Amino acid sequence: MKTYLSGLTGIALFLFPQSGHAVPQAQSTNQPLITEFLTDNQGGLRDEEDISSDWIELFNPGPLAASLEGWVLTDDETHQTVWSFPATNLSANAFLIVFASGKNRVTPGAPLHTHFKLSKDGGYLALIKPDGLTTVSEFHYGNQRRNTSFGLGQRAFPEPILSADASVRVLVPVDGALGLDWTARDFDDSAWLAATLGVGFDRSAGGDGLIAWWNFDNASKPTLAVDASGHGHSGQIINANYTLDHGGRSGMSGDRALNFGGNGVMKIADAAVGMLDSIVVNNAVTLSFWSYGAADLPLNTFAFWSGSNPDGSGIRELNAHLPWSDSVIYWDTAGCCDPGLHRVSVSEPDSTQWKGRWNHYAFVKNGDLKEIWQNGKLLLRGVNRDNFTSMSSLFIGAQDINGSSGYRGLFDDFALWDTALAPDDLASLAAGGSPLQVRRLSRHVMTDLGEKMSGV
Repeated sequence: MKTYLSGLTGIALFLFPQSGHAVPQAQSTNQPLITEFLTDNQGGLRDEEDISSDWIELFNPGPLAASLEGWVLTDDETHQTVWSFPATNLSANAFLIVFASGKNRVTPGAPLHTHFKLSKDGGYLALIKPDGLTTVSEFHYGNQRRNTSFGLGQRAFPEPILSADASVRVLVPVDGALGLDWTARDFDDSAWLAATLGVGFDRSAGGDGLIAWWNFDNASKPTLAVDASGHGHSGQIINANYTLDHGGRSGMSGDRALNFGGNGVMKIADAAVGMLDSIVVNNAVTLSFWSYGAADLPLNTFAFWSGSNPDGSGIRELNAHLPWSDSVIYWDTAGCCDPGLHRVSVSEPDSTQWKGRWNHYAFVKNGDLKEIWQNGKLLLRGVNRDNFTSMSSLFIGAQDINGSSGYRGLFDDFALWDTALAPDDLASLAAGGSPLQVRRLSRHVMTDLGEKMSGV
């Protein structure tokens, strides 16, 4: 195949619906629309009464804030029965959750509830403008799965022109003498470099946004966890122990983990002197780690904790239960425990996902959007509206320096970013990738043109 490559190749971008039995009608790009809905919510996103109601997610793609007053939602295909929005503003690039609970709550500024519920056995859902005639979003959907939402994909999906490992020929020209001759079908490219896709180079420093990474491999000082990111944010280990060699999630020589027995903790002292300030400024965070839960889980334990005060008191800024004693995984930010402001949660009845083996978890916040990732797959996505305020403490494996409500089991490769990692980065981490390589292109480069492109 004759291919003239000097760095980047093109991709085609598409918007895909998620799995289901119907495709929503085409949407305008400058008005609010329904992006997702969930018809069988079992232990997931909870309303202000801590009930797992069905929900509908709206999104305003901008560029301006939109007033939803007078807009209506309906599950009636004839549009004879509708539910109307009260005075509600939706900022540009912002999401809004409306609970489809049947409670019919329309107080401005409070959680909104439609008068109807959504059927998990299939049905109809639409968003209509105040004129009562213009349907902006419309779904004819079939049977739905428990805790699986249906709607529009919000990411750009590449359609590959060539497979990732395709054989190609590459030339980095020294001048423009070739012109367009190389595009001819009979052009002789035999003198070009034989290569394998992807082709390119990466000169970035790596670890963009990475605050700290504790891989627990250096056990030379039993009470110290070295920060492998190079940023110097060491952890103080209290009543927790390193495993023996080969005890980490890979089982390889040199790989260890940290063993928490229920009263152990790792305190990050630098949290009290500004280590986490960029998380607050960005209102975004990713916490990624491997866990091997003990046999007696589930218990009332904390995987990690950050408070607004140095001793962990004050506002609960970061917290996860993995899981709580009710087998529910909780992800709290900027307070506790309002499901509209602070908390997303999901029931995980499969105990192998949190004990008896290694599992990878990532807890993500990006503005109002919250996610829980499990072994490289999205487990839950929800919306919490409160922003971070101040983070002055960080404890791994417990709630405070005393090891209160301490985790029982092993942690490995615990890493922290001041940004929301992309799905492909989270998948890379779940496949065993290094946090230092996250957000870099080098892992995609099979043929490195760095030397040839130097100075070009």
